Amino acid sequence: MNLSLLKDVVLDLVQGHHDADGIGPDPYQPVPMRHAMAEGKFLASISELARTGVLSSQRAETMAAASLHRLGEIQSETEYGIAFGLGFDWKGIPNSTPFTITTAIVADGLDRVASVVREPEPFWKMAAATKDWLTSDDALDAASRLPNFSPGYPTVITNVVGFWAYVLRDSHPDFAVAGRRYVEAAYVPSVGWTYAPNEKRLDLLHVCYTARAVLDQPEKAHRVATAVSRFFTPTGLIDKIDMMSLAEADAAANRAIDALITIEETRAFLLHAVPARPWSIGELLTVCAGSPGDGTLDNFWRSVAVQSIKQLGSMDLVADGPRHTMHLAHGMASHLATARTLSR
Repeated sequence: MNLSLLKDVVLDLVQGHHDADGIGPDPYQPVPMRHAMAEGKFLASISELARTGVLSSQRAETMAAASLHRLGEIQSETEYGIAFGLGFDWKGIPNSTPFTITTAIVADGLDRVASVVREPEPFWKMAAATKDWLTSDDALDAASRLPNFSPGYPTVITNVVGFWAYVLRDSHPDFAVAGRRYVEAAYVPSVGWTYAPNEKRLDLLHVCYTARAVLDQPEKAHRVATAVSRFFTPTGLIDKIDMMSLAEADAAANRAIDALITIEETRAFLLHAVPARPWSIGELLTVCAGSPGDGTLDNFWRSVAVQSIKQLGSMDLVADGPRHTMHLAHGMASHLATARTLSR
């Protein structure tokens, strides 16, 4: 997909979201509705497109104002600040329950779009209120003062900590430093980041969320590269890998003779032969656009981005609904911005 086609595709994605008033289905909820996470990524997308002149300032402001209005309609106002949930019931958790990752993604989108509109105050105001919640007793684990997955699911999860730390890096540096330290400690040498320290699942989307915490640290770039490279197979990017012992790998191979298993020293990895989802590829593209490191890995990141975009050619980019599509739009817009900057 060349840059001209990429520009057309991402513009179609954001325009489609705007025209649909943010309404669409989700793999977990087929009934069309608005999704706060999608709005956060939508705002991040149009900010990248406006920053590089792909989207006019007037068009970006119109889209941003509509998104802010939608967020105002689906926000949860709490005594601690503004938060956002899934909007649908999940694992017994009511639809109005706040989720840290959703709220953090909205805060990130609001921060980004505030830098490209002429009247940023409403965006800053909502962003500040979301960060009030993200640093409140409602969001944090009482012992560690790190964010829980949700008040309805009080567990500290690595990818949530990573993205939370990234969003708070300027406004609440002490929290960001604590989150970064947690992410650094959770790294599995020569592997990457599992879903949580006591679990064995590696997930591409969540690895990319986690990596956000250390993207600004050149000395940690090789860790991010190692984690990302795990998901590349001869047939393309995949989404999920299970780390296991040699005995567990042997048992898995016995259960499914076509299982794709790799072995390294005393570890084994079961690669789930299912292509990566759109939101995983989108978030990976935002990591690539950051070109983590001191420049020595720049060609690696360009190669990852090219291969990721190539895989999109065989995918339905809107089938999984707005949360997936807007992650993808943000990734495409970030890649486009990087490419246009390099070509100047």
